[in-house]
Amino acid sequence: MRGEDAPRAAALAAVEFLAKARESGTRAWRARELPARHAVTTEGLAARLADAGVAAVPVEHEPAPRARATPPAPGPIPGPDGRHALSVALPLGRVSAAQWRLLAALASRGGAAELRMTPWRGVVLPGFAPDDTRGALAELSDAGLVTTPDSPWLGVGACTGRPGCAKSLADVRADTARMVADPALRTSGTRRGFADPAPGASGTAWSDPLPVYISGCERRCGHPGGRWVDALATGDTDYRVTVRGAREDTPEADSADSVHSVDVTAEQLAGAVAAARGTT
Repeated sequence: MRGEDAPRAAALAAVEFLAKARESGTRAWRARELPARHAVTTEGLAARLADAGVAAVPVEHEPAPRARATPPAPGPIPGPDGRHALSVALPLGRVSAAQWRLLAALASRGGAAELRMTPWRGVVLPGFAPDDTRGALAELSDAGLVTTPDSPWLGVGACTGRPGCAKSLADVRADTARMVADPALRTSGTRRGFADPAPGASGTAWSDPLPVYISGCERRCGHPGGRWVDALATGDTDYRVTVRGAREDTPEADSADSVHSVDVTAEQLAGAVAAARGTT
């Protein structure tokens, strides 16, 4: 299509999805969650664009193969010339201004004056002398960042929750922080084992337990793919914990009657999540 038609076409594609979602009678929040008979198709979208006077030509293409990349374990990573990089994970992918200042100061003071963001909610600081890594990692850990591969924060995510989202039923980030601090999560089903790095990857890789995602409403914005532990807020202090990711399963399906679901309070969340991780 013409470049000037792209914004209008994107809006029409969204309208097509909403129409399909209404037809399906489901609570699908994403196109991939629509039932197959109500899927957004190339033909259907092309017809909607044509009706609106937008000329578009379908293009056949093969999706590019997805290379499997493995994140580096938090901690020191041996590098070239006898130097080390520091791998740091950010709890829930968030970092404060004070933490940024510390990262920048350490990179400038002891490293190569570089901060490299990773796709796995982390930061890598290259160029440290081996003798300087322990002290730098201790400072980062004291500031609330993840510097060891056995941290219970790894593999845990959450949506924005209250007060940032009006649809959220709970302050999921505060509940997630309490869950991570609970010894029940630290001692049951969350230990990480080291794995060989993927071919061509450098550093040490870790093998994760089942990912956990805490959601404030049934939209579950940002939830992971594959198999995962779904902790869905059902009230201000209540959650339903379910193992998700079966072929016939969709996150928006009602889990109230699932034999794999358990209803708990926020204080019981750590134990329920640890138990769900242990079922796989």
